[in-house]
Amino acid sequence: MADYSQLIMGEAIKEIDRRLVDKCPKYPRCSAPLCPLDPDMDKRFYIEGDPICRLPVEELIIILNRRFKKQYREFAKVCLEKEVRFRPFKAVQEKKKKHPKYEQLQMKIFTDMG
Repeated sequence: MADYSQLIMGEAIKEIDRRLVDKCPKYPRCSAPLCPLDPDMDKRFYIEGDPICRLPVEELIIILNRRFKKQYREFAKVCLEKEVRFRPFKAVQEKKKKHPKYEQLQMKIFTDMG
């Protein structure tokens, strides 16, 4: 039985910006039908059980550079629409910490004990 998701991916990869794909270290052995580097990912098909992109988010940020936020938002939207299970990227910003003084105090207590 043929693996249709790989056939679809093979055809779709022709349309993806080759410069982005060439920068992806996982591309040569990747068979994920939904690629976060693909600007037309909403046109791709996902069948439950197909592989998902395992590219670390840090590397994706480096590859996409300035387009990261827009492209990742689109990737998350498409994955949710197609019911793909993936781990969304969660950015923690320093300015959003609720109790930075309390955390520092806890660290100070541990250093004084040792």
